[in-house]
Amino acid sequence: MNMTGSQTWSGLRTLALRVTLLAVIAAAVLGLLVVFSDTAAAVSVTVNDTGDGVDLDAGVGTCEVTLNAGDCTLRAAIQTINNAGAGVANTITFDSTELPSGTPGLITVGSTLPNIVEALTINATGRGVVIDGAPAVNHGLVISRTAADLDFTLNGGGNFTVRDFTASGILICGGTPTLGNPVIAECVAFRMGSVNIDGVDISDADYGVRALVPNFEDPGGFSITNSNISTDTFANGAVAGVQVELGNNGVPTALGDN
Repeated sequence: MNMTGSQTWSGLRTLALRVTLLAVIAAAVLGLLVVFSDTAAAVSVTVNDTGDGVDLDAGVGTCEVTLNAGDCTLRAAIQTINNAGAGVANTITFDSTELPSGTPGLITVGSTLPNIVEALTINATGRGVVIDGAPAVNHGLVISRTAADLDFTLNGGGNFTVRDFTASGILICGGTPTLGNPVIAECVAFRMGSVNIDGVDISDADYGVRALVPNFEDPGGFSITNSNISTDTFANGAVAGVQVELGNNGVPTALGDN
């Protein structure tokens, strides 16, 4: 078959356009893959071990203390959630066999649990959970907003106990707190999203719940419902079941035992 010079040039130009179009499509697909790979997916973790071991891979991947054992402690679960990535709604639940509602599982922690730095719902509905500080540990649960929006929900289901901590049963900080009782200046870097606590019992701590933040994103974003809080008495005789301090120069608001 004979082709003229003009026909050959036309064919080559068509081929070049096709190759260019394929390259554009491939680049677009690759770009989508990169976007998707950078988008964090929500993580759901089930605590099935009442021990206090750390995660085998420091929270990367599967929650597991021992290789191929599938044992996930509360400490390891928080480590896993903290590596989930910002902007997703993560969940921690509890195994019904290891932490049944009839006989709550006792989790004795040897040190303060990792600060919770990603959005999280802890759901203990229908389960029984006791977190014990034994009693030399400073804080029970620490919610620490260090960058992205952070919403925290604790559904205790009426059978979730935090007890025997020297400082706070639950500490909420808009920054990174010290190990002891932090001051408001340590916790004013970031506003908190929302914090909702329901169905918990907190006892034997200087503060039951202590919130040190510049403010909450939502004026109604801080709530404690259906809970019993009984705290220790300070040396000066003050008692703070729930204390909320807002702003750089916030005046402490002690809501008392409730």
